[in-house]
Amino acid sequence: MMPDPLDPRRSAWRLNLLGLGLFVFALAALSGPGRIDIEDGQDRFEAGLNLLEHGEPSIRDPRAVWHRFPGRGGHDFTYYRFPGEFVAAASIVVADLWSTDEAWRHFVFSFNGAVTAALLAVLFATWFRKQGSQHPLLWALAGIVCTPCWYYSATTFDDLLGTLFVVLAIVAADRSKQNPWWLLVSSLAIAMSLNCKQPLAAVLLPALAFADRPGSYRILRAGVLCCGFVAGYAAYVGYETWKFPPAEKAKHAEIMAEWGLTIFSGQPLQAVLDYIAGPSSGTLWYAPAILLGVVGAMTLRPRLVISVALAIVAIAGFFALLTFYKGGVCWGPRYLTPLFGLLWLFAPLGACQLGPPTTALLLTLGFAVQVLGLALVPERLYVEQKVPSGFYTVDPWLYLEPAIGHIVNRPREIVDAATAPPSPEFTPGPTPTYTMPVFDPPFYDGPKGIAGVRRYTLLNDFRPWWVTLPQADPPPIAYGKPLAFFLCAAVAGLFLLRWKGE
Repeated sequence: MMPDPLDPRRSAWRLNLLGLGLFVFALAALSGPGRIDIEDGQDRFEAGLNLLEHGEPSIRDPRAVWHRFPGRGGHDFTYYRFPGEFVAAASIVVADLWSTDEAWRHFVFSFNGAVTAALLAVLFATWFRKQGSQHPLLWALAGIVCTPCWYYSATTFDDLLGTLFVVLAIVAADRSKQNPWWLLVSSLAIAMSLNCKQPLAAVLLPALAFADRPGSYRILRAGVLCCGFVAGYAAYVGYETWKFPPAEKAKHAEIMAEWGLTIFSGQPLQAVLDYIAGPSSGTLWYAPAILLGVVGAMTLRPRLVISVALAIVAIAGFFALLTFYKGGVCWGPRYLTPLFGLLWLFAPLGACQLGPPTTALLLTLGFAVQVLGLALVPERLYVEQKVPSGFYTVDPWLYLEPAIGHIVNRPREIVDAATAPPSPEFTPGPTPTYTMPVFDPPFYDGPKGIAGVRRYTLLNDFRPWWVTLPQADPPPIAYGKPLAFFLCAAVAGLFLLRWKGE
């Protein structure tokens, strides 16, 4: 019997999902900096802008000096892949519906993560409901606000985009057992995961396990998913070769040597230790609630447990080989964010095993840690401690020093920011909404230590845009209407979340 599309319960559920998406979007938007907060985001913004204006994702702004390499046509490009660049272009199109002012474009671009978080929350909710979880909407909301997904929904890093595709690959693979058309969705999600970050292609392993169903079409089903991997890899290689012809790419090693940038010269043992419980990237500290997902995943059928474990080992193991395994100037283990999204699919199962008191404790700790992360910019600690931005290339073991562990120092930093005097300058960047520079010569020649922190509002004050942007002289945007819009969206989302139908 076909479900009745006019069933009030189905209509109420759709309104609940809309409410969840609206509330998460508004919450993430209100938690963000309202500006481009990292060089990675600035590069993607410039690529998206030139994709619209010149038909290619080049980097032409002379102010954008980081991670740009010579490519086709005598122009510079970045190694960031097409999903992030295309999303940047889309955000500029949306911004231009109101204004083409650069600050406004930066402001709208900064909410890409909020949109992604809303979609991820809805995806979580549909999965939890199908799995028969109690309170699927609350579990979906917790998957954002009790994990690093909240922090990365409020930055211009693109890790949450990869998280969305990793989770979609699993959810669609599982649903394909009832409707084989979902195999195509999972296959596309695998391809997009690879093009967000190459190691995320390992999601193919659990996708194969979740899509598997006894019958004569098992090989065909697996083949469809493997085609997604092959197509994704072909798109990745093709796009990179198009941007960087061989003659141009040959110059890149020399440029990276000038920057002192090495990729695979890190310390895997140190990275694994830090990933587990280190002050810089320890999952136990930065994502304590994810223990629910770990315990829940262990209750799955053996082949599912093995496939998830292999994907985690492959993805985390690859990142552990990097010199910059943490993910640069960020909050916690940035590169592991997609794994946190994957494991959260099994959090309700873990809650059943651990019981209400432990579950409540882990969720509370997870929420509190994300609030700490969102309070201040991560650059603040490195400037205060006079640490070079690329210190990990000199001594990767410095990541294990408590003095530069954000989770250790953040309570003290919050107290200091709350009592600090106003700063004489707003930002060391070229404009209030432009990313701050790398805090090393030749990009930055100002003071470090507490004097450097006190000099700039963006380092000295709390992070959300509705706190910092009004202090710029003049403010880069008229912030009153956007603030009202996001507050109204949050209220509307809460109203729809409570909708019970007839």
